[in-house]
Amino acid sequence: MIRATFLISLMALRSNVLRSILTMSGIIIGVAAVITVISIGKGQENKIEAQIHQMGADVFWVGMFFPSTPGSIIPLNEFNRSNLLKSISLTSRDAEFIPKCCTAVRWAAPLIMTNSPGIFKNKLVGINIIATIPEYSKIRALSIVSGRYITDEDLKLLLDVCAIEENIETKYCMPQNCFIYIGSRKFRIVGVIKSNEPKLTLNRLITVHMPLTVAQIKMLGSRTIHSICCESREGLLEKAKRQVETLLYSRNNGMMKFEVHSVRDVFATKETMTRTATMVTAGIGMLSLFVGGIGIMNILLASVFERIKEIGIRRSVGARKRDIVLQLLFESVIFSVIGGIFGIVLGMITTKLISIVISLPAVLSLEGAIVGIVASTVTGLIFGIYPAIKAVKLDPIESLRYE
Repeated sequence: MIRATFLISLMALRSNVLRSILTMSGIIIGVAAVITVISIGKGQENKIEAQIHQMGADVFWVGMFFPSTPGSIIPLNEFNRSNLLKSISLTSRDAEFIPKCCTAVRWAAPLIMTNSPGIFKNKLVGINIIATIPEYSKIRALSIVSGRYITDEDLKLLLDVCAIEENIETKYCMPQNCFIYIGSRKFRIVGVIKSNEPKLTLNRLITVHMPLTVAQIKMLGSRTIHSICCESREGLLEKAKRQVETLLYSRNNGMMKFEVHSVRDVFATKETMTRTATMVTAGIGMLSLFVGGIGIMNILLASVFERIKEIGIRRSVGARKRDIVLQLLFESVIFSVIGGIFGIVLGMITTKLISIVISLPAVLSLEGAIVGIVASTVTGLIFGIYPAIKAVKLDPIESLRYE
């Protein structure tokens, strides 16, 4: 019986192909919009997740302030005058105690992050300075392209050496044979650090990693540190953060004010905004489905009035009300499902074009296809109910007389 009803519904749709296509257009556009939005949203979430893992999912920072990203940079000539840094009481000793006293922490590295003008290859350049200890390279999983990273010996002997990050300016630098001037000091480059960017950035700022003691004693004249970069043992991030907070409060009698932020905390706002934007835009796409559903309902209502006599004949030869309802619901669902399938294909094509044209990451997921087909099917069922009710309320005798 269901098979026969299905075939009758298909024949009814084929009787006017152009009208059927126009009726499905709202569903097609709505599903395509939902697929595109979900795919782009998923791509953005994956990008954020990749950035988190790139920076270190178990990495967290201890410091006095954390704006948009960990490790804000303060200009070298403003470092000692900064009101913010005058209130900082974090020291290198705090960083030494953290891995010794906190069982959930693997490593901790004190940091000073500042910037300064400098000279590299006889050109004036901007330099981002990261003054730290060797453990920092382990925490951030830095990859050395050539040469080496700073060592404990560099810290003890206060050697004017540094490792630089790859970029367009440092691409052809040969460690041991290259020098960079930072302020009035000449630093020998002992290593080149691989860039995390997929291709070398056109940013001409040079990031330099130098021994912490050199920055503190020779350049800043202050034992103050900017922050502490830590790595927890696997799966113990929250425990590590709590242990560090307890340790620092106890070492400073609860007087020191600081914040502890993980990499995931830094991206939390961005992740929330991405999800919210995806949901809002997907909701707008759902409005297209609603409009498409209204179109289906209108066409089915018109179809009911066109087929009043047919309905009367069917009822007079024994067709039940349920059979009439099923036929109209089948027609509505077929409209929606076929429109949903075309919408999924259109959504995939649109997603691919957007990702190519404006370089937005997008992920074509099964989740999006399922949402699209389910949404279109539900739309067909909901908007097919009223025409079906209208059809079964027709009087069979009056229907037979209808011309």
